[in-house]
Amino acid sequence: LFRFFMDKERLRGFIESHGTLAPLVFVATCILGIVLHLPEIVLIAVGGMVFGVARGFAYGWIGAVLGSTLVFLAGTTSLLYYLRLLRIGFARPGPVVLGGRPARPPME
Repeated sequence: LFRFFMDKERLRGFIESHGTLAPLVFVATCILGIVLHLPEIVLIAVGGMVFGVARGFAYGWIGAVLGSTLVFLAGTTSLLYYLRLLRIGFARPGPVVLGGRPARPPME
């Protein structure tokens, strides 16, 4: 997958093969690239080759913003989930149990 994203000509052919849906495919590719932490500059360069500088940059920017938003939302939701687990776990009386064993010895 990484090699596919790094090969500009292959990526360009893939995007151009979708015809009128090429902008949507490119934006989706940029979103996937952001989620997988791939270098966005390669994708923006491919967008410039396929759509021209202005449109390629605009489509790449849209994909980068949507991808970053997706990563942010996934991170904050999972972080909130684990923070709630910690709050619930420490709010109960007695030791916190991790994997069937107390994490700390009970206080007497």
